Amino acid sequence: MTDIDAIERLKERFGGGLFLDERGKKIRQAHLYGKACGLCTRPFDDTEAVYRLRHRKDGVTLGRSHVGRHEIAPVCHECFEGYVKEWWGIKCVGVYATVECANCGRTVHETERRRFKYCCSHCRATHSAGLYSEKARKQRADIRGPSRECLVCHECFEPTRNDAKFCSPACKQKAYRAALRM
Repeated sequence: MTDIDAIERLKERFGGGLFLDERGKKIRQAHLYGKACGLCTRPFDDTEAVYRLRHRKDGVTLGRSHVGRHEIAPVCHECFEGYVKEWWGIKCVGVYATVECANCGRTVHETERRRFKYCCSHCRATHSAGLYSEKARKQRADIRGPSRECLVCHECFEPTRNDAKFCSPACKQKAYRAALRM
């Protein structure tokens, strides 16, 4: 049995799947980048509010065998209203919480109970990287220590290393030449 036969059997078993179909691509792009609606692919404005909906991926991802995996993607207000009427009925799906994206500031309406403060995965990764770099910067500053006084000109400076004694290369050169004269 070839890999192609195995893929065809899985497609038949799980109803076609989202191997590379258009709906799956739209939802995946919306989940990752949040620049367009996951259902109608209309681009979002920078300040437009989005609704985060869970979309079922009907099918199989062969690499990790995710059968029936869900994708949470932002959708526009019009698609949210249509989705609620078409699939769930008016009373079943509502807005659980309204938060502001911690990275881009866009208003995000959560439709389920989640502790997610971002409109898309890109905003989450960008914000997390910023928090990590800020934390690392503070740790490096703690290691270097507080500002010091230069041994030559007696000016206060922020050290770039934990063993820095001079504020500039010029002061370091002056100290070296003074040591040579002695």
